[in-house]
Amino acid sequence: MKKLCELIPTDLENMIEGITDDSRLVQSNYLFVATKGYNVDHADYIQDAIDRGCSFIVCDHEIDIDFPHYVVDHIHDYYVELYQKYYDVQMDQFHFIGVTGTDGKTTTTTIIKELLDSCAYIGTNGVQFGDKLYKTNNTTPCVDELYKDLYMIQESDYHTVSMEVSSEALLHHRIDGFFFDVVGFTNITGDHLNVHKSFNDYVSCKMELLNYLKPDGFVVYNGDDKHLQSICHSNKISFGFNPSNDYVIQDVEYDRRKTIIHLSNRKNNWEIISPLIGTYNVYNVVMAFIIGRLFQI
Repeated sequence: MKKLCELIPTDLENMIEGITDDSRLVQSNYLFVATKGYNVDHADYIQDAIDRGCSFIVCDHEIDIDFPHYVVDHIHDYYVELYQKYYDVQMDQFHFIGVTGTDGKTTTTTIIKELLDSCAYIGTNGVQFGDKLYKTNNTTPCVDELYKDLYMIQESDYHTVSMEVSSEALLHHRIDGFFFDVVGFTNITGDHLNVHKSFNDYVSCKMELLNYLKPDGFVVYNGDDKHLQSICHSNKISFGFNPSNDYVIQDVEYDRRKTIIHLSNRKNNWEIISPLIGTYNVYNVVMAFIIGRLFQI
Protein backbone atom coordinates (compact mmCIF):
# COMPACT_ATOMS: atom_id res chain seq x y z
CA MET A 1 0.00 0.00 0.00
CA LYS A 2 1.01 3.61 -0.56
CA LYS A 3 -0.30 6.94 0.60
CA LEU A 4 -2.08 8.82 -2.17
CA CYS A 5 0.34 11.75 -1.77
CA GLU A 6 3.22 9.37 -2.57
CA LEU A 7 1.65 8.67 -5.95
CA ILE A 8 -0.17 11.86 -6.94
CA PRO A 9 0.67 15.56 -6.35
CA THR A 10 -1.87 16.05 -3.56
CA ASP A 11 -2.02 16.68 0.19
CA LEU A 12 -4.34 13.70 0.69
CA GLU A 13 -2.76 10.95 2.76
CA ASN A 14 -5.38 8.22 2.51
CA MET A 15 -3.98 4.78 1.79
CA ILE A 16 -4.25 3.33 -1.71
CA GLU A 17 -4.69 -0.44 -1.75
CA GLY A 18 -4.63 -0.96 -5.50
CA ILE A 19 -4.53 0.66 -8.93
CA THR A 20 -6.52 -0.32 -12.00
CA ASP A 21 -8.00 1.02 -15.22
CA ASP A 22 -10.72 -1.66 -15.24
CA SER A 23 -13.73 -0.47 -13.25
CA ARG A 24 -14.85 -4.08 -12.74
CA LEU A 25 -11.74 -4.70 -10.63
CA VAL A 26 -12.15 -1.63 -8.43
CA GLN A 27 -12.36 -2.20 -4.68
CA SER A 28 -12.50 0.12 -1.70
CA ASN A 29 -9.52 2.52 -1.51
CA TYR A 30 -8.48 1.90 -5.11
CA LEU A 31 -7.04 4.45 -7.51
CA PHE A 32 -8.89 4.34 -10.84
CA VAL A 33 -7.01 5.50 -13.94
CA ALA A 34 -9.22 6.31 -16.92
CA THR A 35 -6.90 5.22 -19.71
CA LYS A 36 -7.90 4.88 -23.35
CA GLY A 37 -7.83 1.24 -24.41
CA TYR A 38 -7.56 -0.16 -27.91
CA ASN A 39 -11.33 -0.59 -28.14
CA VAL A 40 -12.64 1.29 -25.12
CA ASP A 41 -12.30 4.63 -23.33
CA HIS A 42 -12.20 3.82 -19.63
CA ALA A 43 -13.37 7.35 -18.83
CA ASP A 44 -16.82 6.04 -19.73
CA TYR A 45 -16.67 3.91 -16.58
CA ILE A 46 -15.61 6.53 -14.04
CA GLN A 47 -19.02 6.52 -12.34
CA ASP A 48 -18.93 2.72 -12.15
CA ALA A 49 -15.50 2.90 -10.49
CA ILE A 50 -16.83 5.42 -7.97
CA ASP A 51 -19.84 3.23 -7.24
CA ARG A 52 -17.51 0.30 -6.55
CA GLY A 53 -15.54 2.25 -3.95
CA CYS A 54 -12.53 3.88 -5.58
CA SER A 55 -11.12 6.81 -3.62
CA PHE A 56 -9.46 8.83 -6.40
CA ILE A 57 -9.58 9.24 -10.17
CA VAL A 58 -6.80 10.01 -12.64
CA CYS A 59 -8.04 11.14 -16.06
CA ASP A 60 -6.91 13.12 -19.10
CA HIS A 61 -9.72 15.70 -19.08
CA GLU A 62 -11.93 17.48 -16.57
CA ILE A 63 -14.96 15.51 -15.43
CA ASP A 64 -18.43 16.73 -14.49
CA ILE A 65 -18.46 14.70 -11.29
CA ASP A 66 -17.74 16.14 -7.85
CA PHE A 67 -15.10 13.61 -6.87
CA PRO A 68 -11.36 13.85 -6.05
CA HIS A 69 -9.42 13.60 -9.31
CA TYR A 70 -6.23 14.62 -11.06
CA VAL A 71 -5.90 15.51 -14.75
CA VAL A 72 -2.78 14.52 -16.73
CA ASP A 73 -1.78 14.94 -20.37
CA HIS A 74 -0.35 11.53 -21.20
CA ILE A 75 -2.61 9.14 -19.35
CA HIS A 76 -1.02 5.84 -20.39
CA ASP A 77 2.52 6.98 -19.54
CA TYR A 78 1.25 8.20 -16.18
CA TYR A 79 -0.49 4.87 -15.59
CA VAL A 80 2.85 3.08 -16.03
CA GLU A 81 4.62 5.54 -13.74
CA LEU A 82 1.98 4.99 -11.05
CA TYR A 83 2.68 1.25 -11.03
CA GLN A 84 6.42 1.83 -10.88
CA LYS A 85 5.90 4.06 -7.84
CA TYR A 86 3.33 1.78 -6.23
CA TYR A 87 5.60 -1.26 -6.35
CA ASP A 88 8.90 0.66 -6.03
CA VAL A 89 10.18 -1.04 -9.18
CA GLN A 90 13.65 0.26 -10.05
CA MET A 91 13.61 -0.18 -13.82
CA ASP A 92 17.17 1.11 -14.25
CA GLN A 93 18.43 -1.78 -12.09
CA PHE A 94 17.14 -4.42 -14.53
CA HIS A 95 18.63 -5.97 -17.63
CA PHE A 96 15.80 -6.91 -19.97
CA ILE A 97 15.94 -9.36 -22.87
CA GLY A 98 12.85 -9.30 -25.09
CA VAL A 99 12.14 -11.94 -27.74
CA THR A 100 9.36 -11.64 -30.29
CA GLY A 101 8.33 -13.59 -33.37
CA THR A 102 5.57 -15.89 -34.51
CA ASP A 103 7.25 -19.09 -33.28
CA GLY A 104 9.99 -19.97 -30.84
CA LYS A 105 9.54 -17.23 -28.23
CA THR A 106 8.84 -19.60 -25.34
CA THR A 107 11.67 -22.01 -26.11
CA THR A 108 14.24 -19.30 -26.77
CA THR A 109 13.49 -17.20 -23.69
CA THR A 110 13.45 -20.31 -21.51
CA ILE A 111 16.88 -21.40 -22.77
CA ILE A 112 18.21 -17.88 -22.14
CA LYS A 113 16.86 -18.02 -18.60
CA GLU A 114 18.72 -21.31 -18.05
CA LEU A 115 21.96 -20.02 -19.58
CA LEU A 116 22.22 -16.86 -17.50
CA ASP A 117 22.82 -16.66 -13.76
CA SER A 118 20.03 -15.17 -11.63
CA CYS A 119 17.76 -14.65 -14.61
CA ALA A 120 13.96 -14.59 -14.38
CA TYR A 121 11.51 -15.57 -17.12
CA ILE A 122 8.18 -14.01 -18.08
CA GLY A 123 6.09 -15.58 -20.82
CA THR A 124 3.62 -18.24 -21.88
CA ASN A 125 4.72 -20.60 -19.10
CA GLY A 126 4.23 -17.95 -16.42
CA VAL A 127 6.73 -16.09 -14.26
CA GLN A 128 9.73 -18.14 -13.15
CA PHE A 129 12.69 -17.25 -10.95
CA GLY A 130 14.54 -19.54 -8.59
CA ASP A 131 12.05 -22.15 -7.40
CA LYS A 132 9.10 -19.77 -7.83
CA LEU A 133 6.49 -20.22 -10.55
CA TYR A 134 3.41 -18.02 -11.03
CA LYS A 135 0.79 -18.23 -13.77
CA THR A 136 0.12 -15.32 -16.11
CA ASN A 137 -3.03 -14.44 -18.01
CA ASN A 138 -1.16 -13.47 -21.19
CA THR A 139 2.11 -14.30 -22.91
CA THR A 140 3.18 -10.77 -22.02
CA PRO A 141 1.17 -9.71 -18.97
CA CYS A 142 -0.86 -6.50 -18.86
CA VAL A 143 0.67 -3.47 -17.16
CA ASP A 144 -0.85 -4.09 -13.72
CA GLU A 145 0.24 -7.73 -13.61
CA LEU A 146 3.62 -7.05 -15.22
CA TYR A 147 4.78 -4.56 -12.59
CA LYS A 148 3.57 -6.78 -9.78
CA ASP A 149 5.69 -9.55 -11.32
CA LEU A 150 8.71 -7.25 -11.55
CA TYR A 151 8.24 -6.33 -7.90
CA MET A 152 8.41 -10.00 -6.89
CA ILE A 153 11.44 -10.59 -9.11
CA GLN A 154 13.18 -7.52 -7.68
CA GLU A 155 12.43 -8.56 -4.09
CA SER A 156 14.09 -11.92 -4.77
CA ASP A 157 17.22 -10.06 -5.94
CA TYR A 158 16.94 -11.06 -9.60
CA HIS A 159 17.86 -8.29 -12.01
CA THR A 160 17.93 -9.96 -15.42
CA VAL A 161 14.65 -10.85 -17.12
CA SER A 162 14.20 -12.95 -20.24
CA MET A 163 10.71 -12.29 -21.54
CA GLU A 164 8.45 -13.07 -24.43
CA VAL A 165 7.02 -10.00 -26.15
CA SER A 166 3.85 -10.73 -28.09
CA SER A 167 2.48 -8.63 -30.93
CA GLU A 168 -0.59 -7.91 -28.80
CA ALA A 169 1.64 -6.58 -26.03
CA LEU A 170 3.23 -4.20 -28.51
CA LEU A 171 -0.15 -3.24 -29.94
CA HIS A 172 -1.54 -2.46 -26.48
CA HIS A 173 1.65 -0.78 -25.16
CA ARG A 174 2.08 -3.25 -22.30
CA ILE A 175 5.86 -2.83 -22.26
CA ASP A 176 5.88 0.97 -22.15
CA GLY A 177 8.50 1.96 -19.59
CA PHE A 178 10.82 -0.90 -20.61
CA PHE A 179 14.24 -0.48 -22.18
CA PHE A 180 15.83 -3.69 -23.41
CA ASP A 181 19.52 -4.57 -23.46
CA VAL A 182 18.83 -7.11 -26.20
CA VAL A 183 15.84 -7.81 -28.42
CA GLY A 184 15.49 -10.93 -30.52
CA PHE A 185 13.37 -11.75 -33.56
CA THR A 186 12.79 -15.47 -34.16
CA ASN A 187 10.72 -15.45 -37.36
CA ILE A 188 7.55 -13.96 -38.82
CA THR A 189 4.81 -15.98 -40.49
CA GLY A 190 1.13 -15.29 -41.07
CA ASP A 191 -0.51 -15.41 -37.67
CA HIS A 192 -2.69 -13.35 -35.32
CA LEU A 193 -4.44 -11.71 -38.25
CA ASN A 194 -7.62 -11.83 -36.18
CA VAL A 195 -6.01 -9.05 -34.12
CA HIS A 196 -3.98 -7.24 -36.77
CA LYS A 197 -5.75 -5.90 -39.82
CA SER A 198 -3.20 -7.22 -42.30
CA PHE A 199 0.07 -9.13 -42.48
CA ASN A 200 1.93 -5.85 -43.07
CA ASP A 201 0.36 -4.42 -39.90
CA TYR A 202 1.48 -7.54 -38.03
CA VAL A 203 5.07 -7.17 -39.25
CA SER A 204 5.10 -3.44 -38.47
CA CYS A 205 3.80 -4.14 -34.97
CA LYS A 206 6.61 -6.63 -34.34
CA MET A 207 9.16 -4.07 -35.47
CA GLU A 208 7.92 -1.69 -32.77
CA LEU A 209 10.07 -3.69 -30.35
CA LEU A 210 13.12 -1.91 -31.81
CA ASN A 211 11.81 1.33 -30.28
CA TYR A 212 12.21 -0.16 -26.80
CA LEU A 213 15.91 -0.93 -27.22
CA LYS A 214 18.56 0.90 -25.20
CA PRO A 215 20.84 3.15 -27.29
CA ASP A 216 23.72 0.68 -26.85
CA GLY A 217 21.50 -2.40 -27.07
CA PHE A 218 21.72 -5.27 -29.56
CA VAL A 219 19.28 -6.79 -32.05
CA VAL A 220 19.64 -10.53 -32.69
CA TYR A 221 17.53 -11.85 -35.55
CA ASN A 222 16.97 -14.79 -37.86
CA GLY A 223 18.67 -13.61 -41.04
CA ASP A 224 17.15 -16.46 -43.05
CA ASP A 225 13.67 -14.97 -42.62
CA LYS A 226 12.87 -12.67 -45.53
CA HIS A 227 10.58 -10.53 -43.36
CA LEU A 228 13.45 -9.70 -40.99
CA GLN A 229 16.17 -8.83 -43.47
CA SER A 230 15.12 -5.18 -43.56
CA ILE A 231 15.94 -4.65 -39.87
CA CYS A 232 18.09 -1.55 -39.55
CA HIS A 233 20.18 -0.96 -36.44
CA SER A 234 23.80 -0.15 -35.68
CA ASN A 235 24.17 -3.16 -33.36
CA LYS A 236 22.39 -5.90 -35.28
CA ILE A 237 23.49 -9.54 -35.35
CA SER A 238 22.03 -12.00 -37.84
CA PHE A 239 22.19 -15.79 -37.71
CA GLY A 240 21.10 -18.68 -39.88
CA PHE A 241 22.19 -21.12 -42.55
CA ASN A 242 22.79 -18.45 -45.18
CA PRO A 243 26.54 -17.68 -45.40
CA SER A 244 25.81 -13.96 -45.44
CA ASN A 245 24.74 -14.04 -41.78
CA ASP A 246 27.00 -12.87 -38.95
CA TYR A 247 26.68 -16.26 -37.25
CA VAL A 248 26.48 -19.10 -39.77
CA ILE A 249 25.05 -22.53 -38.99
CA GLN A 250 27.57 -24.59 -40.95
CA ASP A 251 26.19 -28.05 -40.33
CA VAL A 252 23.67 -29.84 -38.14
CA GLU A 253 23.79 -33.49 -37.07
CA TYR A 254 20.49 -34.96 -35.91
CA ASP A 255 19.65 -38.13 -34.06
CA ARG A 256 16.78 -39.20 -31.81
CA ARG A 257 18.38 -37.96 -28.60
CA LYS A 258 20.33 -34.85 -29.49
CA THR A 259 21.22 -32.27 -32.09
CA ILE A 260 24.81 -31.20 -32.78
CA ILE A 261 25.09 -27.69 -34.23
CA HIS A 262 28.28 -26.44 -35.88
CA LEU A 263 28.27 -22.66 -35.68
CA SER A 264 30.81 -20.04 -36.73
CA ASN A 265 31.37 -16.34 -37.07
CA ARG A 266 34.35 -14.46 -38.50
CA LYS A 267 36.53 -15.29 -35.49
CA ASN A 268 35.34 -18.50 -33.84
CA ASN A 269 33.80 -21.91 -34.33
CA TRP A 270 31.55 -23.71 -31.87
CA GLU A 271 29.97 -27.10 -31.48
CA ILE A 272 26.68 -26.89 -29.60
CA ILE A 273 25.06 -30.09 -28.36
CA SER A 274 21.35 -29.76 -27.58
CA PRO A 275 18.69 -32.25 -26.47
CA LEU A 276 16.12 -30.34 -28.56
CA ILE A 277 15.19 -31.88 -31.89
CA GLY A 278 14.19 -30.22 -35.17
CA THR A 279 15.48 -27.45 -37.41
CA TYR A 280 13.19 -24.88 -35.76
CA ASN A 281 14.93 -25.62 -32.46
CA VAL A 282 18.32 -25.14 -34.10
CA TYR A 283 17.29 -21.51 -34.68
CA ASN A 284 16.01 -21.20 -31.09
CA VAL A 285 19.19 -22.64 -29.58
CA VAL A 286 21.48 -20.52 -31.73
CA MET A 287 19.64 -17.30 -30.85
CA ALA A 288 19.82 -18.15 -27.15
CA PHE A 289 23.53 -18.94 -27.50
CA ILE A 290 24.27 -15.60 -29.20
CA ILE A 291 22.33 -13.64 -26.58
CA GLY A 292 24.09 -15.62 -23.87
CA ARG A 293 27.44 -14.58 -25.37
CA LEU A 294 26.32 -10.92 -25.25
CA PHE A 295 25.88 -11.47 -21.50
CA GLN A 296 29.34 -13.09 -21.35
CA ILE A 297 28.49 -16.72 -20.68
